[in-house]
Amino acid sequence: MCQGMPAGREGPCSLVPMRIQMRLEIHFHQQDQASVFLESGTPADEERFGEVVLASLFIARMLVNLGSRNPAALGLAEILSQAGGAGLRQLALYDSPDSPRLAPYQGSKGRKGFIAILGASDEILRFSSKSWGMGLMARGAGYYAPNAAMLLLRHFVTRREDEEYIDALGEVGRSLGTAFLTGQLSVRSQAQIAMMAASQGGIDLMPSESD
Repeated sequence: MCQGMPAGREGPCSLVPMRIQMRLEIHFHQQDQASVFLESGTPADEERFGEVVLASLFIARMLVNLGSRNPAALGLAEILSQAGGAGLRQLALYDSPDSPRLAPYQGSKGRKGFIAILGASDEILRFSSKSWGMGLMARGAGYYAPNAAMLLLRHFVTRREDEEYIDALGEVGRSLGTAFLTGQLSVRSQAQIAMMAASQGGIDLMPSESD
């Protein structure tokens, strides 16, 4: 899954700057309260694009893990396919009674949650994610996985007052939502589609070679 791609080889991984180091934690402290923690060792000029890449890979993983017939996944994909940058701005400001409240991270681990790690160097790119607290049968994933995806987007939108960046996240969401609804996003294709979505949506965020 987009791992072990040698530098310079044609493919989705070669479109990503090779200095991204990020660890994402999404904590559900209660069913109606969650927080997001992001640790980054990415150079400042690549952070915005790195976050778009992380969001793309994470959302694709959540959709695929839920499955193409899961109502929650279909609902998330429908929202993303129509939101765009303007829609994400509205969603970030709207507190739905059916969704967890996004609270500041205070350092305590949630009862349930997700971890994702994105690491890139000059020669290799790796992305991994896992959940905790869901049980062996991943009960409740239909609630927590789509909410984790939306919480991450809300976190990114509210932490940066950056129109270009928010529009990039909106385009990523639109691409992934459409790909899922049309049956293109799968276990085998998720990495390639997520990387293409990030590269196309975030093309204006990529640092130039002269930076």
